[in-house]
Amino acid sequence: MLTRSGFSLIEIMVVVAIILILTTIAILIYTSPNIKTLAKKARVKEELHMIQIALEAYHTDLKRYPPESNWMNELLGKGVLIYNTEGVNYISKIPKDPFSPDDYYNYSLSNGIYYIWSVGPDGENDNHTDDDIAKSNR
Repeated sequence: MLTRSGFSLIEIMVVVAIILILTTIAILIYTSPNIKTLAKKARVKEELHMIQIALEAYHTDLKRYPPESNWMNELLGKGVLIYNTEGVNYISKIPKDPFSPDDYYNYSLSNGIYYIWSVGPDGENDNHTDDDIAKSNR
């Protein structure tokens, strides 16, 4: 009977594949906070863009932007006591800011120029500066 010593090419390739998979998992675990932050930033940018579209549609209809005090209700069509008396729904839901302890995005309006922003990864409201992620009609 013939006995072989050593490993076949297939066995070596399987071991290399397992090592590569384990290395990939280790790298993903090591860098996952950065990946999560990048994913949250991308989500925030998309959500701010959706809110910006709603703000511009509101402006097109009513020739003004919603007031700071009631902007979410105005966009949701619940602003019956202010300007949006028709109850037009410009956005189905106001998304929550994944970085904010207060849950929602910030909005400011001055002289017809609005800013809508997330507090960014540091969780600090820097009034749409520093690491805050912002959109504006400016």
